[in-house]
Amino acid sequence: MMLLGFFGHSNSGKTTLIDRLVGRYRRRGLSVAVLKHTAHRGFELDSEGTDSWRHGKAGAAAVGLLAEGRAALLLHRLPRQRRPRPGATGAVPDDAASLVRLVGEAVSPDILFLEGFKHAALEKVAVGDIGSLPGTVLRVDPASRRSVAAMERFIDRRLLVQRVADRLPGIDCGRCGLDCARFAAAVADRRRRPEQCVNLSDIRLSVRVDGEELRLGRFPREVVASALLGLVSPLKLPRAAGGRARASRRIRRVEIRLER
Repeated sequence: MMLLGFFGHSNSGKTTLIDRLVGRYRRRGLSVAVLKHTAHRGFELDSEGTDSWRHGKAGAAAVGLLAEGRAALLLHRLPRQRRPRPGATGAVPDDAASLVRLVGEAVSPDILFLEGFKHAALEKVAVGDIGSLPGTVLRVDPASRRSVAAMERFIDRRLLVQRVADRLPGIDCGRCGLDCARFAAAVADRRRRPEQCVNLSDIRLSVRVDGEELRLGRFPREVVASALLGLVSPLKLPRAAGGRARASRRIRRVEIRLER
């Protein structure tokens, strides 16, 4: 998922610009989500007197709504988050981190635009004549076609780099002479080939401990995968439709979740 923030003065054209980008990448078949930060203290998205409004006022931490293929989740208390390390790529403030995680898990967007999170420690685009802030990677004038086109090229390249990075283990072993971020950029620029990553593996394995993903190289990834398959393979699997046993079928996906 590619994260990119936008910040600027009120009425600078941030929302219109983001709407343009949402339409552009949706037409390309990508999934796009948007998170907006409001300067107003407190807000209500639910109608007073409705059942969901009453649940929230009664003290529910969250209230979910589902109807006609659409859903809404109202969070009245955000989960606690660890504060990001200073300078961490893609790090966002505690409250925003909860929403980023929830959006990622709910719809798995290819792109997530954040509007107004001007102090978030992630790449940001300055819209209009506002001054630059830490993390600012581009400045755009919404009234200039050339400026908007340059921004779109910037995002296109970031998407390409992100697609390469998603395939890499992300452990920054340095055995190729680069960290994973610079290696992904080199592949996107055709200065390197993906197979030059010595830790690249065809096995897709994700291990999370207390919500934080462990970065695994090729060898530990394959060891953990082999151990899991060795553990699960002898077990008697549920019978498939029609009563046939599925034990002989090749296992393609294993999900294990441990809580204590």
